[in-house]
Amino acid sequence: MSADIKKQVVAAIKERGKFSLQLDESTDVRDDAQLLVYARYQGKSDMEENFLFCKRLETTTTGNQMCSDMGSEYEHLLYYSAVRWLSRGKVLQRVFEMRTQVEIFLNEKKHALASRLSEPRWLLQLAYLADIFSELNLLNMSMHGRDETYLTLSEKLKAFKAKLRLWKGKIEREKAAFFPLLNLFLEDEEDVSLLDIQNIIVEHLEKLSDEFDRYIPDEELHEKYKWVRRPFNVQVEDLSEEESSI
Repeated sequence: MSADIKKQVVAAIKERGKFSLQLDESTDVRDDAQLLVYARYQGKSDMEENFLFCKRLETTTTGNQMCSDMGSEYEHLLYYSAVRWLSRGKVLQRVFEMRTQVEIFLNEKKHALASRLSEPRWLLQLAYLADIFSELNLLNMSMHGRDETYLTLSEKLKAFKAKLRLWKGKIEREKAAFFPLLNLFLEDEEDVSLLDIQNIIVEHLEKLSDEFDRYIPDEELHEKYKWVRRPFNVQVEDLSEEESSI
């Protein structure tokens, strides 16, 4: 099935003619480095992004070495992007930081999206998304490693869910200091206000919090193994048969 999908992606790329590759390096369960390659190209009605292939890296490498080996003419852009161009938080951050250059490029190509980069309200949303995806990336990275256990992961997830509630409350009070790109843009631009997208951010944070609660309920994170955290506060008769036999 995966081979068929790959053939479809390759066929679509050949048909469109123009495409870009996004590279990322990740690790598998054995801590082996894996090169992930995604293709981005113009679909029938919109831009499409699809996974192309994954390959084990025999040695470590840098972003510009990767591109050089592939014959890419855009080595410097990927190198500037600190290799992990695929990571969504970093992609959004790079686009926001280079919005002037990106706007010039899109105008030269007469692309419809060029006008977006001069819309303050749209840029506010871009800054917020860059910040929130950066936080999600940090959470994801912190949960990898040989020393991580169910207990340490559950504590990190609990802390992040608490952050979501805190951020929502702050945004409702028109405070954005904990979102650095959004806060900086608000300080630099006199014609925009957090109120312009306040409802959008609050709704997004609520949905994120709901999704975390739906997939990872607090009871599942903390009740099941509370006897491990505080063994002297738990009665033996309250333990399950499996737990009491340990």
